Amino acid sequence: MHIQVVTFTSDINRRDYENMVIEGAPVWAAVPGLIIKHFVYNFEEHKFGGIYLWEDEESMQEYCKSDLFKSVIEHPAFSDHESQIFEVHELGRIMQENK
Repeated sequence: MHIQVVTFTSDINRRDYENMVIEGAPVWAAVPGLIIKHFVYNFEEHKFGGIYLWEDEESMQEYCKSDLFKSVIEHPAFSDHESQIFEVHELGRIMQENK
């Protein structure tokens, strides 16, 4: 498993952000290999982003080449993009699941 953290800044207002999330959630739900995307925000600091949990690195890399990813990076209301990638420690994950 891999986790990808994508962040950006924006002056988008709360209503427009909520609409964007509601419209976008079904799109991300259909992305192959994506287990879940958490939409994150901090309106005070104008910071937004997504935390993606991927089944595997290949799915994540394919997404990063996709038009959907480009639409986020090239969105005129978003700037200062960052994308960080992490591997998930499987044993640690499994041990927590089996509490």
